[in-house]
Amino acid sequence: MAAQNLKVFGLILAVEVIFFIVISHKNDQGGENGRVLLGKELSKSAGRLFNGFIPRMEQLNRQPGLPTQTGKIDETNIYSLRHALPRRTAAGTPIPIMNKSSFSKLPRWAFDDVYNFDAPPRPTTCAKSLRHSKDKTFQRNFLPNIRMFLHKENFNITEWNRLSHFNSPFGYMEMKYDDILPVVKLIEKPKEPLLLPKAGGDGCVRCAVVGTAGIMNGSKTGAEIDAHDYGIKYVLIPEGLRDFQWLQGLLKGENVSSGEYLDHEPRGYYSGQFNESHFYVLHQDFLRYVRNRFLNSSNLNGEHWALVRPTNGAFTLFLALHTCDTVSAYGFMTDDYNKYSSYYVEKHLRSEVIFYINHDLILEKNLWKSFHDKKIMKLYQRTG
Repeated sequence: MAAQNLKVFGLILAVEVIFFIVISHKNDQGGENGRVLLGKELSKSAGRLFNGFIPRMEQLNRQPGLPTQTGKIDETNIYSLRHALPRRTAAGTPIPIMNKSSFSKLPRWAFDDVYNFDAPPRPTTCAKSLRHSKDKTFQRNFLPNIRMFLHKENFNITEWNRLSHFNSPFGYMEMKYDDILPVVKLIEKPKEPLLLPKAGGDGCVRCAVVGTAGIMNGSKTGAEIDAHDYGIKYVLIPEGLRDFQWLQGLLKGENVSSGEYLDHEPRGYYSGQFNESHFYVLHQDFLRYVRNRFLNSSNLNGEHWALVRPTNGAFTLFLALHTCDTVSAYGFMTDDYNKYSSYYVEKHLRSEVIFYINHDLILEKNLWKSFHDKKIMKLYQRTG
């Protein structure tokens, strides 16, 4: 089975995970001609990453996830720039460092829903493209040319000051400009578009995003998923200074010179396959846009707001939604999630899904089901 034999190329960096995107084309007879494959976290349990500092949902007596109030900002929690900047800063200098401890819940700014954009996406001739969706809510919130990738050409002091208002991975709150600048200046502008339709085909780029949920055990989707020719793409979601230190070592081909990963050789994790042209770093605007417009959890209004973020699987799925014409999601949470183990690799020892405060899994589950029902994407669900 493909779901039992997927190779793992991911690397956990504390709370940050590298994912790989598998891109391919099939023959003209149809079927999937592209795949986005979600790398499995290299731990026995995702909960092990957070033991000791992320409360379980039941400890907070939290109610099940509420539907997202897409695009809506809590007007009682708007902070002005004057509030954020207690003293003036000279032009071209970083603003004073903001601390998460200064806020009792997620701070909302007047520019919270303002993003950078790249050139318009390639015109699509695919009749089935999700961009043709008639769903008004999706069309209102979906930004096809949102900036997806961070690189040296879209980084400057103005961007730093704007993004310093947002906590990681959505910005640079609590970080120092001089620590991040030399790293970002190593990131080359990626070649886009990430995927192109096959010449002579119907113009559609078809992608499958493969997660790690136990629903994949016995799914018999192996042939459907494996009928591809590969080329690997790596996508990084940086979360904190140590991840930028690791990124610097990766891009320079050196050991990490400081921080938690001192003397680690990042390129050693790629089995000699690292290629800078196949490496992408997701932009903070893209990550914040996904949270603000689609996965705006009610947990962001609580004291643990700084821990709350969409899962890396959710970010990867949205990357596919912005890259492909049609998207099929496998191994993501469905309504009957309690029938399956947390991970498809658990053949004998079955672990239940644990709800931690950092991810609103119910909110994500409901969103995937909604997208499926509206034919925005196809969600793999068991029928029996």
